[in-house]
Amino acid sequence: MKIIYEPKGRAREYAPLAANLYSGCAHGCEYCYVPGIRRKTRDSFRMTCEPRKNVLQGIRSDAMTIIGDPRPVLLCFMCDPYQEAEKTYHLTRDTLRILSDARMRTRVLTKNPGADFPLMAKIGTELGITALLTDDADLAHWEPHAPHTTQRIEALREAHGMGITTWCSIEPVIDPEQAIAVLQTVAPWVDYVRIGKLNHFPHIEAGIDWAQFGLRCMDVCREHKLPRQMKHDLWAAMEYHGDEPQNTIGLSTTHDQIRG
Repeated sequence: MKIIYEPKGRAREYAPLAANLYSGCAHGCEYCYVPGIRRKTRDSFRMTCEPRKNVLQGIRSDAMTIIGDPRPVLLCFMCDPYQEAEKTYHLTRDTLRILSDARMRTRVLTKNPGADFPLMAKIGTELGITALLTDDADLAHWEPHAPHTTQRIEALREAHGMGITTWCSIEPVIDPEQAIAVLQTVAPWVDYVRIGKLNHFPHIEAGIDWAQFGLRCMDVCREHKLPRQMKHDLWAAMEYHGDEPQNTIGLSTTHDQIRG
């Protein structure tokens, strides 16, 4: 396959298949690992938000190769599928339609509230939104060009009301108190959550009691009967050995639609 691929490592915890549509991301998040992988500065990566070469042709070809594959395809790990460039190029819209026509499931991960909700509702796309922080100063530092968290949460509420399967990615956790506040706020508007710790910032990580944080998250999820996935790094840091599973997504009979 040319564009659709099988993620490895931490990314695979989010989806068994994925595709990246744009060559950059306009959000400029301080914790983003992609500029390093692309061997670009953070500013140059942010300023080059263009379609990948022949991306839609590649998507069509790949979809025909694995037509009807039951594994969901996530858009996107290495860029935001609904960043500003989508208004010009419509790559995400066209990709969702191509994959739907190929009888394939789709899963979106974005920070932008301007996703195409009518299309998602029609073809059954899962909408995931990343939300980590509530403090304006922290948002300005860590996610300087992304929409505000309140806008993202409102998008989840709207999409959930339209019958779209919604989920929240609370990763990477930078401030546990803000992450817990986000979790409590989104709980009524999402079908499940994925929670993961911060990595590659040892001076911040060392000051966080990850075991306590993880247990608090589990308490909130139990309170709201909310299926959740604790990412492997967080689960390991918790050193949790109780009876409760690491991942409860798909275990509830009321959430069969999110299996896989």
